[in-house]
Amino acid sequence: MLPFYKLPITLAFGLCFGAVATAQEVADSIYFGGPILTINDAQPRAEAVAVRDGRILAVGGLDDIRSHQGDGTDLIDLDGRTMLPGFVDSHGHVVMGGLQALSANLLAPPDGDVTDIASLQATLRQWADDNAAVVDQVQMIIGFGYDNAQLAELRHPNRDELDAVSSDIPVLIVHQSGHLGVANSAALALAGITAESEAPPGGVIQRDANGDPNGVLEEYAFFAVLVPMLGSLGDAGFQASPAKAASFGPAMDTPPPKRGAPPVQLWIR
Repeated sequence: MLPFYKLPITLAFGLCFGAVATAQEVADSIYFGGPILTINDAQPRAEAVAVRDGRILAVGGLDDIRSHQGDGTDLIDLDGRTMLPGFVDSHGHVVMGGLQALSANLLAPPDGDVTDIASLQATLRQWADDNAAVVDQVQMIIGFGYDNAQLAELRHPNRDELDAVSSDIPVLIVHQSGHLGVANSAALALAGITAESEAPPGGVIQRDANGDPNGVLEEYAFFAVLVPMLGSLGDAGFQASPAKAASFGPAMDTPPPKRGAPPVQLWIR
C-alpha cells in the first residue's frame, strides 16, 4: 500500500472550487498526475491543485493551473495516487472502527461469544494464541466491545482478571461505548498509573478497597492508557495487526480553531 501524505490547508475547500486565480499569483506547489476528488458536487474532480502559503490557490484543469507555475514552484506528480480533502470530524468513530478490526471480539451474543468474565478471558487468550506472531511483535493484547451490563456478573472485569490472561504483556479491553476500559497491571505500568496517581481532569481511575487502581479507567484516564499503547505500535505494528487497521487513521492531528473556517488537509493515497 502506498503511504498517505498530508498537506495542511487553512482555507475551506468550498471557497476555492470552481475558480482559477489570476496568472500573476505564483504557486509554491502544484499537485497533478492522479485523481483529485474535491467532495464538491459542482466540481467533483480536478486535474490539478495549486497551493501558495499553505492555502489552496486554485483547483481545475492542468493547463489552467500551470498558469500559476513559477521558477520556484514545486511540481508534485501524484503518480496515479488519489488526492482528497482531509476531514474535520468533531465526533466520529473511524479510529475506533479500526481498533475494533484489529482487536479480540468481546461483544455479547449474537455478535460475539462473551457472556461472563470467564468467557471474556477465554476470548482474549484464544485471540492471543491465534495471533501469537502479532502479539509477540507488538507486545500488547487488545479486546473491544465488552459491556458490563451484559456480563453475568453485572460488573467490569478488574486488573487481576486481566492479569490472569497475561501478567507480562499489556492487556487493554475497550468498553462497547468507547469511553472507558480496563487495563491489566502491565498496561497500567506502561501509562504510569499507580496508587499515587491522580485522575486527570475529565477522567476517573476506579480503585479497590485499598485505594489501588482496580484497572477500570473512564474517559481521559482511559485515553491515557489507550493512546500510548497504540502510539507504541508504530507503522510496522499497525501493518502487522490482524486486520491491518492502519487503513484507518485519525482525520486530523490538530483541532479546528474556535472561529472561522476549519483547517482542511489534503490526503494523498
